[in-house]
Amino acid sequence: MKKLVLLALIVLSSNVVFSQENKVSEEKYTYAVIIGTQSYLYDDFKVELDFGANFISKDKKESKFKSLIDALNFVSAYNWSLDKTYVNTYEKMNKSIHYWVIKKVVFKDQDTEKKEILAKFYE
Repeated sequence: MKKLVLLALIVLSSNVVFSQENKVSEEKYTYAVIIGTQSYLYDDFKVELDFGANFISKDKKESKFKSLIDALNFVSAYNWSLDKTYVNTYEKMNKSIHYWVIKKVVFKDQDTEKKEILAKFYE
């Protein structure tokens, strides 16, 4: 009987020792989108970077990147990471649009960095 009680105590106490608390990440992110537009008729591929309405390239130059991977490698140097991807295909218009959502942990002064990235993105 003593062995049974001792065994029960060991099993129950081991359950308490190994339990873990689920912590919700308190990091906050800012998001952007790398947009790749592919035209099937003209063998053309255009890459754009969208930080939102407050950060639009005013001069409307074409980006220096000809692939989404090149653009992703560029922004990853600024600690942005790929969050998710999706594509919309428009058969009647003979084109597809690729969306790569990127994210970064928010710090205080993101505006200056976003302007710097946009300036270099569209050099």
